[in-house]
Amino acid sequence: MISTDPEPFSFVVPGLLPKGVCGFIYGEGGSYKSLAALWLCVQRAAGYVANSKWLDRFEICGAGRSMFCSIEDQILDLHHRSRAVVNRFCSMRSDVSSESITNAVTENFHIFPRERWMEDKVEHIVDRDGNPTFKADLVARYAVDNGIDLIILDTLSRLSLVDENDNNAGARLVSALERIRDISGATVLVIAHSGKAGRTGKTDTHGQNSLRGASALMDNARFGLWFRSINTKGKQERLEIINSKTFRAMRAEPFKIVVDYPAFTLLEDEAPGEDDLMPVVVEDVRANHGTTQ
Repeated sequence: MISTDPEPFSFVVPGLLPKGVCGFIYGEGGSYKSLAALWLCVQRAAGYVANSKWLDRFEICGAGRSMFCSIEDQILDLHHRSRAVVNRFCSMRSDVSSESITNAVTENFHIFPRERWMEDKVEHIVDRDGNPTFKADLVARYAVDNGIDLIILDTLSRLSLVDENDNNAGARLVSALERIRDISGATVLVIAHSGKAGRTGKTDTHGQNSLRGASALMDNARFGLWFRSINTKGKQERLEIINSKTFRAMRAEPFKIVVDYPAFTLLEDEAPGEDDLMPVVVEDVRANHGTTQ
């Protein structure tokens, strides 16, 4: 090791998400985590013909093959959502023919709705004893056979039969994800929910303790991206994205985005106005129970 130069790290999202790691995309319900994951898969698939920015910030240069496994959403829901994403992507890249984009997406994005996931009647990748089921190996082998280097599983609560608050069980679940990674060589991301206790973030600077369930989940993972809903202006929904855990890269600074369904637009920093201060004050008082004035 001393006498030779190491190989450079490779990335799914340059400077943010390395290849070959296991981690989580998480946030409260309705914070557009699954939609963002679909965008990542579509943008990587289309990268052969059209580069773009994930979440309007991170360059997707080049391309890769992804699989998105939804354990809760049925084909009709994914049909609506994925079609909306691809159509918006085509409109954003009017300089590239829609046919070349859709052909690339068709070739490089494998999507599994709940109906397909449940064909073998097995929902979980970890059984009640914390051991990987054959489903974990099925996912890994499919990735190998189809040259897939990004696997997204949605959602955490459907992947395991063990108590999500048990640290030993949490470590075993991450171990099952690592088994999929070791066999396939792919990056494995799980979409999950945040815990209620961590939503203020007052004592959790990076949101590392905001993933719902046992602390061993994030402790054993190598990547975390926290989608945190913030106050809205009118009908605009806004999110703050926090790179809660990083590996092989510098931690990305938190940033805000506006949801223009089905797309996301980067929000420039704003000076707090009258409309913004009230929720800030309320959140601070709730987080500091000794406040008397």
